[in-house]
Amino acid sequence: MVLARLRMKLETEERLSMGMSSLFHGLLMELIDEELAGRLHSGGLQPYTQHLELSKEGNYWVVTAFTEEIVEGIIKKSLLSLQEFTLKKQGIHGRIVEKNYEEFPFQQLTSAFYTEKANPYISLQFLSPTCFKQNGNYIHYPDLRLLFKNLMHKYDEAGFGEEGEDEETLNALVEDALVSQYHLRSTVFYFEGHKLPAFTGTLTLKMKGTQALCNFARFLFLFGEYSGVGIKTALGMGALKLLEENDYKREKS
Repeated sequence: MVLARLRMKLETEERLSMGMSSLFHGLLMELIDEELAGRLHSGGLQPYTQHLELSKEGNYWVVTAFTEEIVEGIIKKSLLSLQEFTLKKQGIHGRIVEKNYEEFPFQQLTSAFYTEKANPYISLQFLSPTCFKQNGNYIHYPDLRLLFKNLMHKYDEAGFGEEGEDEETLNALVEDALVSQYHLRSTVFYFEGHKLPAFTGTLTLKMKGTQALCNFARFLFLFGEYSGVGIKTALGMGALKLLEENDYKREKS
């Protein structure tokens, strides 16, 4: 099993917005094999994410995947050779002027979980609008139980876990995680004419439990960089980044 990320710098005459994330999902479905697109549309766990990152440094389209089939079918076959694109609905044409691709075996992530002495302070950045759904309601703030539960569920559904979701471990993670700092703001995600409530920003947790639990929490967030967190991660929501200390200081400055 493999984890992969492709970051593509975009050049367009028209201005891009975060509301166009779902259009890039449509573009992706046009580019990949029709049979694979059909299976991905059928529902269930989406073993990939895609989102936009728009900043002064440039506009980027980022696609991640965490199964070998999707890495091959989406990234290697369809995106690595892509040089130009058109968003048909908006009539926007653009070029990809730079690509950065990285992948590593899943075992590399798990070995770090068992051997490293992780920092109890864990800083996260929610790069794109993030939201959870519970009992039919949208939860647009980082509820810790929903945060950990969602990542554990994605991990198990991907077939990486040996057992089903562990309620005891989930309870321990929630009880041992303290919110140390946060810099969050509410936002919305535009989807098929609707506005979904969401949040973005940074959050720092302090894990006050055992070293093993601290390592597992960091392991889940590292996996979350490839699986996304929350709902509609294939459409551009829930992009997550685990910040190192220097990254977090830059975000706060």
